[in-house]
Amino acid sequence: MGKIINLDFVDFPDSRVENLDRLHRPGGGHHYTVTFVGDFYYAANREGRTIGGLRIGSPSSEAAGKPKQLESPSEACLELLNELLEFDSKGNPRLAAVQTAWCARIIQQDPSLLSRERAVLGLGPLGREVTIGVPVALPPEAPRATAEETAEMLTDLVRTWRALLENTGTLNDFRGACAGLRTTTFDLNGCRRVLPAAATLLNKVKKDRVGYDELLELVQDFQRRTIQLALARALSEEPGEASRMRAAVVTASVRAGGADMLARFMPLLEAERQAGADRDALVVAELLAQVAQLGLPESVEDLDPERYQRLRESWVDLMVGFAVEDEEGFVRVKAMQALTRLETGPASLREEEWEEWYYARIAKKREDAGLPPTLGATEDIGPIGGGS
Repeated sequence: MGKIINLDFVDFPDSRVENLDRLHRPGGGHHYTVTFVGDFYYAANREGRTIGGLRIGSPSSEAAGKPKQLESPSEACLELLNELLEFDSKGNPRLAAVQTAWCARIIQQDPSLLSRERAVLGLGPLGREVTIGVPVALPPEAPRATAEETAEMLTDLVRTWRALLENTGTLNDFRGACAGLRTTTFDLNGCRRVLPAAATLLNKVKKDRVGYDELLELVQDFQRRTIQLALARALSEEPGEASRMRAAVVTASVRAGGADMLARFMPLLEAERQAGADRDALVVAELLAQVAQLGLPESVEDLDPERYQRLRESWVDLMVGFAVEDEEGFVRVKAMQALTRLETGPASLREEEWEEWYYARIAKKREDAGLPPTLGATEDIGPIGGGS
């Protein structure tokens, strides 16, 4: 009854976005004193302002209430982010763009590990809608658009879009502005600027309007870019506390792309195995847990079938290595569970039985190849866990 009396009962994702923006400092970090807005007051007291030629709404300062002193801005951030991500953005490109942009900003700037981890996991379902690839970071030396260049291209996008809607410009002009953005390299900051701006334009017209398809393609392209760059940013964090972030990247990526994406992440398992005692145990465990849940595909698009089968065999070797040699018990258990998903091995979580199975498997391969099953045969293959 209290919410009805206060007329604060409408759930708007935009109010969460506004409050997240009020909570965060422009260059990173949090404010400790914040004037938050409620849903109803956000909707009922918005004042118009013009950005890039577009009239948008923002809540007036009188509507927000009194400033609030926060004991834990990080908790407030996590709560607002959770609420924002709870809104279903399927079929709503503008909301998906806003959710993506805020997850990326938090991954890039927020001091709270919990919020950054939640933002990474939030990108998984969003990535599924636009079919992302493996996270790839821009090389440091790669040229990318400056803030001034980005602003100029966005201004041109808005200008040609308005001219198209007002029948004073052509579809080709607008397509040219879209192409200029799509053929330009942007870093994560640039993508975070282009994505919500383009999505705001898209939100203002019906699907049957001329130019809608081109604009939707632009929004989805930048959503895809933003997600991949943000996940790459999270994956680049050093092991330690940030291992949770890196493990979350594996989870989010596989949620977005399924078993095919998992196969493309398996080289990371090999890199961690080669790191020896310095391997990131949480990342290894998450990769193995995903294999135990999904298995690995029999083939992967754009990869030679024979080459892929050799790789798949080498990944089994790697997993046996983790199962019988890793110093962390939970990693060994995850490896055995993953192996059980892929192979008909012992129904056991004992390292000795998996090691015995592994060498019997090698002997069978040698027998099938017409080679003698000598005690030294494994020297031809290398130590347990060796990739090829």
